[in-house]
Amino acid sequence: MPTRRPRLYDHMGPAREISGGSAANSVAGIAMLGGAAGFVGQVADDQLGAVFAHDIRATGVEFTTPARAESDVPTARCLILVTPDAQGR
Repeated sequence: MPTRRPRLYDHMGPAREISGGSAANSVAGIAMLGGAAGFVGQVADDQLGAVFAHDIRATGVEFTTPARAESDVPTARCLILVTPDAQGR
């Protein structure tokens, strides 16, 4: 596991965690508009993986891929920092 990810995440302070990703957002949009959609992707058996699986299923997307062991590689994440004046830097 890369050593910077936990260090950066720990120093971020209060945050909002939002599930997403280009493909996941697209199929969620299809499902929310009444279409049938499924997502093929994988998350780890960790907290972020459980949140993602819950969130995508809650939109009506079929997501049946089993989670991989957390010890392999954690669920991917993207950290976006926005300054108080909303000018992300």
